[in-house]
Amino acid sequence: MTARDTPPHRSVNSRHTHIAEDRAVHVVDDGEVEQDLTETADPNEVLAFIRQLVEWYESDVDHRDELPLFATVVDDGCVYIRDPQGGEWLAWTVDEWTLPPEDGQASDSDYSLEGTDRRLNTDVIRPIITAIAQTYESPSEIKQRHDRTQIESCSP
Repeated sequence: MTARDTPPHRSVNSRHTHIAEDRAVHVVDDGEVEQDLTETADPNEVLAFIRQLVEWYESDVDHRDELPLFATVVDDGCVYIRDPQGGEWLAWTVDEWTLPPEDGQASDSDYSLEGTDRRLNTDVIRPIITAIAQTYESPSEIKQRHDRTQIESCSP
């Protein structure tokens, strides 16, 4: 592992995330935080957990550009794995990690969790959380398994 494979300012074991049965578990120095990952879990709560997860991982660095890869979560629920040079490694829309309501009222490409009864797509959200953990815990795995694409600009 090179110096760029381990985020600066933190020990390798200070944070860890894993999927356990039907939940994600994030371990920090002083305990664990769990998030339900069943189909009935509230997608808004899962999105808030993902945002918090990114904040936990980045809390020990002065700026995310110090990291070899980082996750970006935008307001519409899209999740990106990017590098400081503007490359994109992975991306998911909210339509990928959620399912339409059981009555099927969500329209195609309705990238919003507002005012919908979307359900969690557990087959997609698990790999997203795993990829976020790998992004910060072992970025070389992301780089070995996925191709980098160049993007013109990063979304906030």
